[in-house]
Amino acid sequence: MLRNKLTILLMIFLVISILLTPFLKAENDVYIYIYGESTCPSCFQVKNDLIKLFGKDRVFFRDLLENQNYVSDFQNIYNMFKLGDRLEVPLTIIFIGDDVKAIVAGPRDYDYWADMIKYLKPIRGLLISDVDGNEYVCKDSKAINALVNLVKPQHIALETFSLRASTNTSETTLGGTFELKVSTYNNASFKYSDCKIFIKFPVEAEVDIKTDHRYFTEGKNIFIFELGELNPGENKTISIDVEIDEYDKDTLFITVDLVSEENNFNKTTTIVVGVRREKLETIIPVVIAMALADSINPCTFSVFTALILISTAISGRKRALAIGIPFISAIYIA
Repeated sequence: MLRNKLTILLMIFLVISILLTPFLKAENDVYIYIYGESTCPSCFQVKNDLIKLFGKDRVFFRDLLENQNYVSDFQNIYNMFKLGDRLEVPLTIIFIGDDVKAIVAGPRDYDYWADMIKYLKPIRGLLISDVDGNEYVCKDSKAINALVNLVKPQHIALETFSLRASTNTSETTLGGTFELKVSTYNNASFKYSDCKIFIKFPVEAEVDIKTDHRYFTEGKNIFIFELGELNPGENKTISIDVEIDEYDKDTLFITVDLVSEENNFNKTTTIVVGVRREKLETIIPVVIAMALADSINPCTFSVFTALILISTAISGRKRALAIGIPFISAIYIA
């Protein structure tokens, strides 16, 4: 009887878990972009409510008082989706994963945001709630893509670029050839431009590079490569030959920054360009000489000589030899 009850309870638990999984996953994938003013009480309240619901790292506040580009985007979004005759803040845009799911014009209370996420994910298209509270679903893919272009969501940009490096360097000198491969993933629905790579060598090194790609310098040992526009899924590779002089360290590290100012993206990696190692034929004579020098130890000779004299005086010559010879032989064998 008890076993049957436990089985029934387990089945109920599994059913509830399955039913709640989409909503729990939705909450974990939610990212919020708020266009507002730092001095606006309604903006402050909406921001705090959304942070309580989804966490501080999921809410991005874009202050219209500090950035003119945000003002332009804010106005364009209002006009594009006809959100109302008046421009009202805050303007809240909700993403679930990489997909933009809702635009909400004007303030809403805590319960509104808590309830919205429960029915937002299954909606196919973009839920729009205007300043008067009217709601409808937009299924125009061009308009939705245009919205993503305007918002330039940071959470997608953070997972869109890939920067990989491979090196072919000498074992006896610093420098060599290395390649940088920049990739974008297909999960982005907008184009990337103004991509740049900043390669920074140690200031104290004398650096000479050769490459087929155009670049310019900024300060000493900072080389900047402009990649131009990168579309989703596109790859670009830069091959560089590096020669290093007047650098007294045995390992050369460089810093590589991939920057897209338009998308507020910056990725940094560190690369070992070369490791200076001594050749084997130059190391062996040094090791042998050091071993010979180390084997001649006056302190050791004096200690063992004193030990032999004491043993001979106490135990006699024959007994000292009988014990000493096996001991010395064992040391050599070991």
